[in-house]
Amino acid sequence: MIFTNKIFESKIDESVHNQFIRFGPGIFENRALIKITITKDKLKLNTSYDLVKDITWIIAENFDKIEAKGKVIQGKNKQELDKELSGEELKKICEENTFILLNLNFNNYSIKVGKSLPKPGKKLKENFCKCVLPLKLLKEFTDKENFKKAEISHTFIIEKINIPNQYKNNFAMARKMATRIGKIIRIIKIDGKEEKKEINFEA
Repeated sequence: MIFTNKIFESKIDESVHNQFIRFGPGIFENRALIKITITKDKLKLNTSYDLVKDITWIIAENFDKIEAKGKVIQGKNKQELDKELSGEELKKICEENTFILLNLNFNNYSIKVGKSLPKPGKKLKENFCKCVLPLKLLKEFTDKENFKKAEISHTFIIEKINIPNQYKNNFAMARKMATRIGKIIRIIKIDGKEEKKEINFEA
């Protein structure tokens, strides 16, 4: 399940928290962008960069022979990959690295991602990640059904940062361990009809 859905379903975990570590107070528009097109037997997605790791994890949970090519980044270390992975191996790579830029091929489906990380502060591209997936994975991205095309966007409003007392004198740990408090506004366009949802959150 993508991190925004976890927030709306009150299932906030460490992976959700990690999505917000780089955010300070402010309003951040056009985040977690998704365009969905449903064909007779496939699900086609275009998404922004901030969903790449979640999508990679979803594939790791649902497939066990995955051709992976690209790079992963942890701190200043970059590692190139070009090999077949099991689902568990791909999960471990997600857990051990902050940034995942892997093209994946599995069971006649695919994920293609941009070659470099987006620059901080720049507008996110809505087609950074292009996916062709089985229809059964639709529930990971939306609870909507019986449509042909959908567009989903989010605005993150960070109103406050809560730093645990034990980390207030340690900038690096404060940034990592602090929770962000605010709300998310979701706009969904289903076959041309628009819906809006809001939820308060702390992650």
